[in-house]
Amino acid sequence: MVVPFAHIACCVEHESTASTEVLAAGRALRASGAGELSLVHVTQQPMVYPGVPGWGLSSWNVDPADLDAAAQTWLKGITASGEKSVVLGGYPPATVCDWAGPAGVDLIVIAVTRGMVERAFLGSFASYMAHNAPCPVLMVRPIPK
Repeated sequence: MVVPFAHIACCVEHESTASTEVLAAGRALRASGAGELSLVHVTQQPMVYPGVPGWGLSSWNVDPADLDAAAQTWLKGITASGEKSVVLGGYPPATVCDWAGPAGVDLIVIAVTRGMVERAFLGSFASYMAHNAPCPVLMVRPIPK
């Protein structure tokens, strides 16, 4: 039997309704064949915030290992039997693209969730993926409210 996609990767975010749609699309595609399905989440190190006099804040920083451990726990909780959970660290779109090629991914499923203002300040994950991914990208639109 020819498998349409031997390895599908679904990019998911914590507490994102769009991730539910991404997983549904990825799982439906996987059901059409015996391919591998990976759930991928990328952690980003937050900025270090210096102490602010009068606010009661000393310097604050999050250990990347703590972020990765929390992401692994969350991701394993939504990963079904036969699926892989992958936690990566770095700038999300570049990190996913760098991982996908060597991992043998044939299709990346992502959500398109950012509005115009968010894209202006944070960039567009979807646009980066569409132009730089080493394989086809399936973009799942947000659920209308």
